[in-house]
Amino acid sequence: FEPRRQNFPKVLTGNPFTHPGSATEVESHDSGLNLTESSEETQSSNLVLEKGVKIIDQSNVYQIEELRGYGAFGKVFKCRKEQTGETVAVKVFNKIRRNSARLELRAYKELSVLESDKNNLIRFFDSFIYKDHTFLVFEHLDVNLNELVKRHNKILSVAEIRPIAEQLLVSLRALKSIGLTHTDIKPDNMMLVHSDSKPFKVKLIDFGIAIKTAKIVSTSLMQPKGYRAPEVHLGLPRDEGIDMWGLGCVLVFLFIGSHLFPLNEYESMRLIVKWMGLPVNSMLENGVRANRFFTQKEEKKMGRRIRRFLKLDKNRPKLMWRLKTKTEYELDTKRHVYPANKLHHHLKSLNDLVIMKPYFKSPTERADENDFINLLRKMLALNPADRIHPEDALKCTKVSTPSTLTISEAIFHR
Repeated sequence: FEPRRQNFPKVLTGNPFTHPGSATEVESHDSGLNLTESSEETQSSNLVLEKGVKIIDQSNVYQIEELRGYGAFGKVFKCRKEQTGETVAVKVFNKIRRNSARLELRAYKELSVLESDKNNLIRFFDSFIYKDHTFLVFEHLDVNLNELVKRHNKILSVAEIRPIAEQLLVSLRALKSIGLTHTDIKPDNMMLVHSDSKPFKVKLIDFGIAIKTAKIVSTSLMQPKGYRAPEVHLGLPRDEGIDMWGLGCVLVFLFIGSHLFPLNEYESMRLIVKWMGLPVNSMLENGVRANRFFTQKEEKKMGRRIRRFLKLDKNRPKLMWRLKTKTEYELDTKRHVYPANKLHHHLKSLNDLVIMKPYFKSPTERADENDFINLLRKMLALNPADRIHPEDALKCTKVSTPSTLTISEAIFHR
């Protein structure tokens, strides 16, 4: 599933609104691609990809209309496929990130056994190599969920979140069925097909760091900061359940317009403990990173009857776990802890999320919100063994009249 290597691709430059004959053709042997801001990359390039440039594959011509995004890998452009007039997204990897492109292509090979539209996954069309740069071609989507909330100042109601939750649970169910974990679940990697149409149709994108679940290394850090599951923080074995944790955080973001957990790892762990309690002893004893956040202290003396009632071994070390203080963490890690924002101070538990929307609500809306919070608690279970699975989340409700009530309408219903 390697990208096709093109021997004679061309890049054309010129105003996209002028006659095609007025564009300048540049053969592959004397052109370069400026894909990053680094001086090394700029010096090796003499052609900038910009509006109006035409990228010619062996069988297709893609004309750049605008830059849609960029990252460490390179850039994503909105392009028009000249043969059909179809709008597509073209992701360009610079030569330094060639291996990243290979890994992403490997993920799309795994995904090829699934129906993209049925499982709400972005459609992958094609790949090719031009002058040591890899081009991946996808369907073009509208805006991601981060743009929807931040740029359009749009906080969603439970009624609007409901179909989004269902569609993304279907995506996670599909990934679980083929043993693949996305590992990068966040609002930026979920895009609306059309932001103007409701109910929202959403798709999961960017499988650049997806990995076979069986190959996940328990000691490696993964997931975006603020969307990182407790087992990842603690250095415990993990599976596709980390994606469920990430999705739970995304749904909270849609509901209140703010990220549930801050970027700082200590503050994230402190809030996990504040809202969900201390991890069980087995998680703290087996986590290779647990000592980064937690320490042990001596238990208070217990009477013989209490110890017998709790079935505690009299020879057992009288130690118990506690979260390190901010000062202890900073001294041990040599890292400064930036305090969480006011939102995090006000919330005492996930139940308090409804306080973020104090406006008048009908009894039905209140019931919907309560059921939404109940589902969030299952998605954000501290112990991964207790976390809900996609199939169970989709079937968490028994509906008496399934013919008139879809899963998306029932998912937060009692």
